[in-house]
Amino acid sequence: MTHNDTPQVSVVLCSRDRSEQVSLCLERFDLSELVKLNGELVLVDNASSDNTKEVFDRFQAQNPGANVHCCTETKKGLSIARNTGVERSQSSLIIFLDDDVYLEPGYLARIRAFFEKHSADVGIAGGRILRFDPADSLYCCQMSERYRVYEVGSTVRPGALQGANFAIRRATFEAIGGFDVTLGAGQKYRCEDIDFIARALANGWEAIYDPALVVYHHHGRRDGDDVEALRHDNSYASGAFFAKMLGLGFRKYWYLLTLYVLSAPIRPNMKIVSFIKGMRDYQHDYPRAEIVKK
Repeated sequence: MTHNDTPQVSVVLCSRDRSEQVSLCLERFDLSELVKLNGELVLVDNASSDNTKEVFDRFQAQNPGANVHCCTETKKGLSIARNTGVERSQSSLIIFLDDDVYLEPGYLARIRAFFEKHSADVGIAGGRILRFDPADSLYCCQMSERYRVYEVGSTVRPGALQGANFAIRRATFEAIGGFDVTLGAGQKYRCEDIDFIARALANGWEAIYDPALVVYHHHGRRDGDDVEALRHDNSYASGAFFAKMLGLGFRKYWYLLTLYVLSAPIRPNMKIVSFIKGMRDYQHDYPRAEIVKK
């Protein structure tokens, strides 16, 4: 591939054992916009035991005019799969697409315009995550319409930007060593997105939440036991995130941790017992916090 043929955007979609859901995602993906932008779609089967690989291969075969690549990552874990997807991609701009997320029409062009507009120091972009099905819970959605800039050296709270609406510069990924493979779905601690952002901020990059960047989450969860269990899981992961940041010597997180814990009584999504357990477990598992790449 020549320099002029290098994709302008790379979309990385990872999935494991969710062939039905990822099929719906691909049905709603606008390949025409991707082709118009000279983009590529990298599909990563993360050691699935169902027919996810067949879904990916069939999609590639049915769309020979699009730049679609399929690969398999045999080690389980979202961070591992995303790292593999980035390694297989070619653009300087990478968009991560979850297998239960649908992009708003024009999203790819808006992301490209966003990064063209901002300086090279802006390495991460996120935005609104709206529910696709009105019957689904609003938990895990991100509906804020306030534009926010996270400056170099600042802190970021869990959930401020989320992996369901997440785009980065390749230079940022390479500078901080990619996603920590001990974190994320498929691992014990589900906080790979906020960990990535926090490390980027600490290493000379800015992140921006732009409400004009919109995706739709088709998560299928209803309020009740499932969502309550997810609240505990996310609180547990948040505790692990703080433990890692403090273990890495990012002292500003002491202040944010204090605010986070003190506000727990008025925040229904925060489960303090799970949060503290997550902190303790991470400190036990990783007494010397580090970024694990492989």
